[in-house]
Amino acid sequence: MNESYLKEKANSLRNEMSHLWTAMLVTAGGSIGFAVFESKNILVFTFMILGLIFTILFINAYINRRIELQNILEIINKENI
Repeated sequence: MNESYLKEKANSLRNEMSHLWTAMLVTAGGSIGFAVFESKNILVFTFMILGLIFTILFINAYINRRIELQNILEIINKENI
């Protein structure tokens, strides 16, 4: 494959991973904030569960991007050797 394409794809994945990590931290923090500081009712529990689900989805997406990035880096390293 074209090395410049692979490098650009790796940069794009790294940027996307950064956004996913930030979104995961904000979502998890919001869920914890609701759990600690709000009075407990069905709406708060709904937001807490949704925050937990979205946090798990963001972690899964982050791990998938990380695996893809590692594969791209292996290909780049093999081409340079």
